[in-house]
Amino acid sequence: MFRTSPAAAALVSFFLAALVACSPSASLNPVPAGSGRQGQAGRTVRPQSISAYPICNPPQSKSQTQCGGLISELFAPNPNKLLPTQVPGYHPADLQSAYGVTGAAQTRGGGQTVAVVTAYLDPLVLADLTVYRATFGLPSCTVLNGCLKIVTPLLQPPANTAWGIETALDAEVVSAVCPNCNIMIVEAKDDQVSSLAGAVGTAVAQGATVISNSYAAPETSQNAGYESNYAQRGVAVVAGAGDGGYATTAIFPASSPHVTAVGGTTLTKIGNTWTQTVWAGTGSGCSAYFAKPSWQPAGGCTMRTDNDVAAVADPNTGVGIWSLYAGGWVVVGGTSVATPLIASLYALAGNTAGMHDASGLYADPGAFTSITGSNGSCQFSYLCNAGPGYNGPAGLGVPSGLSAF
Repeated sequence: MFRTSPAAAALVSFFLAALVACSPSASLNPVPAGSGRQGQAGRTVRPQSISAYPICNPPQSKSQTQCGGLISELFAPNPNKLLPTQVPGYHPADLQSAYGVTGAAQTRGGGQTVAVVTAYLDPLVLADLTVYRATFGLPSCTVLNGCLKIVTPLLQPPANTAWGIETALDAEVVSAVCPNCNIMIVEAKDDQVSSLAGAVGTAVAQGATVISNSYAAPETSQNAGYESNYAQRGVAVVAGAGDGGYATTAIFPASSPHVTAVGGTTLTKIGNTWTQTVWAGTGSGCSAYFAKPSWQPAGGCTMRTDNDVAAVADPNTGVGIWSLYAGGWVVVGGTSVATPLIASLYALAGNTAGMHDASGLYADPGAFTSITGSNGSCQFSYLCNAGPGYNGPAGLGVPSGLSAF
């Protein structure tokens, strides 16, 4: 069973948690992060190659998930009084501009609830969200004003530093793209596939209209058995493709035929022009368990193929977020950025009432922009190489505006 955390408990938890160390896990190791780097918002951005750190450690079993976030830059310890222009990485205005929703973000999203399904307790999410939204002049989003809802198991799970950073990342990306949306944080008791899959059902029961899942696990017969949890009618369920590059077998839950599987891009801006290419780290692959839906184009893979769509994920052209656990303002990437971003576009469009899968996106492929790039080597070229038409890394391509949703 789950319960809604009261505001008082959240505030008490915040002050208690402020006494603990606010740094990422010492066991995190750098991994290659693709081919781009992001300077301060508003500057011309030209890709360079750096390393990034996975927020969550690799899973120890096939039933365990890994959150999909990567940290590429720690700006400074707790610089909580920066001007917005001093914050590194892309800002809300940047993301809204890059995906053609600057106007929609100001006027749409009311009545929509984007649920962030995450693991463990994050006692700092309210404080993190408050700093982020205040810095960029976004409307206040708290438990008291009804914008924020935190749902935890009846037996409250322990706090977890890594998943706390992930939760802040997801909630702040939603805030950036859909500032008028309500945000629901649904905290599973742990990071097992079974627990997170169950939390999806909880999000639906609590009134979510869109659900963001920024985690991945190997696609095994056991994990595939939880697919029915993601088959939610009338709700857009979005899942990230992970940060491991092309794999011969897709990852779960992105491989579910009932979710929108999201790949990652490198997003750059030169002058006033935004361009995107495939991020080399984005996951893609061919399912071993789920048949290809009738609405997905045929190809060398006769099964469900990751992905359906793509958005910024390269940590080198990443998004600036605030996280006390991470030490302050950090630049982040991974499909953990792309997933809540696409979820927020669904919320801005507000057309999820009849949804049961990603088929609606395929009804208007012209609403997406094709990109190029590769995320590995594969037997069937389209599974790891982007270009015109459908492909694995970018799916239909990258959206511009809300017409596809």
